[in-house]
Amino acid sequence: MFESKAVKDLMEQSGQIGNLHGMAYMGDLSADDLASVISHAATRERLRNALTTAAAEVGLDKATKKALRSARIEADAYVFVRGVRGSDKTRVEDDAEAAVKSMIIGDAQAAVVPSDAS
Repeated sequence: MFESKAVKDLMEQSGQIGNLHGMAYMGDLSADDLASVISHAATRERLRNALTTAAAEVGLDKATKKALRSARIEADAYVFVRGVRGSDKTRVEDDAEAAVKSMIIGDAQAAVVPSDAS
């Protein structure tokens, strides 16, 4: 399906958050570094701006769903490529989705960092 530039940008922004969660889950990024990126004001602002722009085109519900799905897909892809299969990767997908949700609503304290990230 063809997405507008605004929706593609939103999916890229949220996908990057998912990718970082995958990296942290696999131990390729520290939990502190992940938390730093998620709580960084500029990162959060870019995601919110992308959501606002995409929502103006496709509606807030659809834009939010696209953002959350993109985060889950990218987290899943990172750990899948590294050999994690099945239910083992569900937590990293959930963590990535929760982080994007927290960034969208602006609650830095609600950002979820994987407990196994080191």
